[in-house]
Amino acid sequence: MNDSKMMESLSETIYRKLYNDTIFLKIEPGATLVVKDIAEEMSASTSPVRDAIDRLADRGLVEKVPGRKSPIVSRIRFADCMQLLEVRQSLEAHAAYYAAKRIKDDELEALRQKLEALKITGKPDPIKQAKADAAFHKQIFAASHNEYFISAFARIYPRFLRYLLYVMKNLDVSKLNQYERHLPIYNAIACRSAVLARDEVLDSAEYAFIIMHLGLEKADGPGGALLR
Repeated sequence: MNDSKMMESLSETIYRKLYNDTIFLKIEPGATLVVKDIAEEMSASTSPVRDAIDRLADRGLVEKVPGRKSPIVSRIRFADCMQLLEVRQSLEAHAAYYAAKRIKDDELEALRQKLEALKITGKPDPIKQAKADAAFHKQIFAASHNEYFISAFARIYPRFLRYLLYVMKNLDVSKLNQYERHLPIYNAIACRSAVLARDEVLDSAEYAFIIMHLGLEKADGPGGALLR
């Protein structure tokens, strides 16, 4: 492997680690990312670390604050969370509409399996539940057979997933009834009812608004819009 490819591979490794650490809250929102420290930890030069951080900033997971030398992990913001939910609501409603029209039998079976994964067996695990939720919604976008929907989902969902995990860690996930909340969406798509699938997603997204609001309020206190 030549030097260029080794650097590219190292940058990808660092990016993936930082990506997972920010999404799954191993690095706290608002934490400072010191390039030199990360480079030492990863036994790398600062160049691939800066590349990885630039990619995270492009995904909205890292903020470069004017006047500060080091970037920070993006804060948890109520307004940003609500805007992401609005975008997801609109995109997924239309993705579900077309999925109901275009879904193939093997894709429907895959969606059923992802629905089953939302059932809680044993001790509730917020990360497991959040990943299962993401997999279910990703399958809907894939079944739309629209590359723009799929690309849009890939673009916004990591940020949404971080909010979801932040909320779930402060809630009893066993009471969220995720399986029951997703079942009507699955049934509508399985019946190939495009309009009903769209409407069920809109109803589910409305529920998500409530969950996010309650979760963020509980985490930050009444009226808490920002984790500082």
